[in-house]
Amino acid sequence: MASSPHQTHIPLPPDPGENTITHEANLSPVPIYIVTHAGQLPSEFLEPSPERQLVIGFDCEGVDLCRNGTLCIMQLAFSDAIYLVDAIQGGEMLMKACKPALESSYITKVIHDCKRDSEALYFQFGIKLHNVVDTQIAYSLIEEQEGRTRVLADYISFVGLLADPRYCGISYVEKEEVRVLLRQDPNFWTYRPLSELMVRAAADDVRFLLYIYHKMVAKLNQQSLWYLAVRGALYCRCFCLNDNTFADWPSLPPIPEVQFDLLGWSDQMASSPHQTHIPLPPDPGENTITHEANLSPVPIYIVTHAGQLPSEFLEPSPERQLVIGFDCEGVDLCRNGTLCIMQLAFSDAIYLVDAIQGGEMLMKACKPALESSYITKVIHDCKRDSEALYFQFGIKLHNVVDTQIAYSLIEEQEGRTRVLADYISFVGLLADPRYCGISYVEKEEVRVLLRQDPNFWTYRPLSELMVRAAADDVRFLLYIYHKMVAKLNQQSLWYLAVRGALYCRCFCLNDNTFADWPSLPPIPDNLIADDNALEEEILSVLDVPPGKMGRVIGRRGASILSIKQSCNAEIFTGGTEGPPDKVFIIGPVQQVRKAEAMLRGRMLDMF
Repeated sequence: MASSPHQTHIPLPPDPGENTITHEANLSPVPIYIVTHAGQLPSEFLEPSPERQLVIGFDCEGVDLCRNGTLCIMQLAFSDAIYLVDAIQGGEMLMKACKPALESSYITKVIHDCKRDSEALYFQFGIKLHNVVDTQIAYSLIEEQEGRTRVLADYISFVGLLADPRYCGISYVEKEEVRVLLRQDPNFWTYRPLSELMVRAAADDVRFLLYIYHKMVAKLNQQSLWYLAVRGALYCRCFCLNDNTFADWPSLPPIPEVQFDLLGWSDQMASSPHQTHIPLPPDPGENTITHEANLSPVPIYIVTHAGQLPSEFLEPSPERQLVIGFDCEGVDLCRNGTLCIMQLAFSDAIYLVDAIQGGEMLMKACKPALESSYITKVIHDCKRDSEALYFQFGIKLHNVVDTQIAYSLIEEQEGRTRVLADYISFVGLLADPRYCGISYVEKEEVRVLLRQDPNFWTYRPLSELMVRAAADDVRFLLYIYHKMVAKLNQQSLWYLAVRGALYCRCFCLNDNTFADWPSLPPIPDNLIADDNALEEEILSVLDVPPGKMGRVIGRRGASILSIKQSCNAEIFTGGTEGPPDKVFIIGPVQQVRKAEAMLRGRMLDMF
């Protein structure tokens, strides 16, 4: 078998009662093989046999992975190796060699959400995927079996599943990096040779599956195991519609000869006023949040007029300074979208400010607080929220603590490599055991609904799901704030303040270069030293000539990534939400000027 320079770690099957994966440093690395012909695959995979039954992790990557897309890579995770089957280089012949295994009852394929993978295999290669254990289905079954309310739990993301301490308890930060690249270049998976990032990302999508499989199977009772098998088979068929109503597919697993209560899913939900739990500020050294069952619930108020808000919020005062969690929800949240809800998390209550019902008058009443230096607004990624507030309501958001910025500063302060660390998602931040260590399953549910109906946040009255989702986006922010501030040194705290102010301005471009905005925080006197003076930080906006943005971003984002790596500055583009013809640069003056020069160089016509 061809040798491979690529390696990774595969967690061992868990011991009974083990809650998290063995630290990777304690595991022996396993090889990652890039497969372009069938001879590189194990014989027990190519020749399925009842005497050599297998359980493997399985996934596919591609461009628009469905019947009309392009399946590029198929990942197979064994206990001692990972195989990346290159469907582009190996083509029809290689995939035909894999067909018996993928259709075999003797090889169990563990996968997360099999529907589109199965569709691509069926319509592109005539493969009827069979005998899968779908971890998305298994998660839902365990939730129901253990008595938790099933609210679209099937839709848990793979990142959310990995973050759940019952199954892995790890933060899959790299997934966000790949998502960024895929948004910039949907053809990411077609390029050859496979880059180190592509190999690592493909392997990461399967290397934990066998570990999760063992954890899940140990929890499932006999009834749930049957549901898992039959629903996996039905999910494989889901988008593979043909003219013979699946007559040529394997038969479904029969109901075992035991008495089942086959009443289906319960759709009952206890009625209650809107409430949630807000974690208390952490004790020194505390790693995870106090279990919610031990906390008293706090009310969630839906606010349609200013009189429903606390006076200390409406009338900011140096004698009553506040720190609150803050977020906004809307349709296409930017200058041209619609801000629908503004969430405010206090220590004893959450307020959902209804910008649709309350309108301009309600938002005008909130303006002094949002612009006040006496109220600290803790938010995750403030740029688009600030843009929406500015262009829709004339509010200049001020005095924010942006947890996305804070995360990056802590990573840098503690000496970790900064690979797009600023772009950590809120789900990823919550999953990080240093800050919360929880799985935010409901976020994926709302993402699914938003993809189906972008106007989700406009509907009134607010549904129970809308109230809970809005509250969940802010209720952990005060806890995270205390954890982060305790880690930051004085220099990082200044960076946090000044970059938060610049991020608020980022997309709020006007004709007076922000002259009517509050001044930026000055460098503290005790940080000004002759040998190591801090440099002023600025925001620069660079105009990009028509047709040149592709050159700035580069193939698969290569150009803009290389500039980011060369300069200690943040670089943002307006993307689909706009503005489309500008690049925004934030950082120390010299680094910003360096980035400007490099970006202008990318725009030059090449002769």
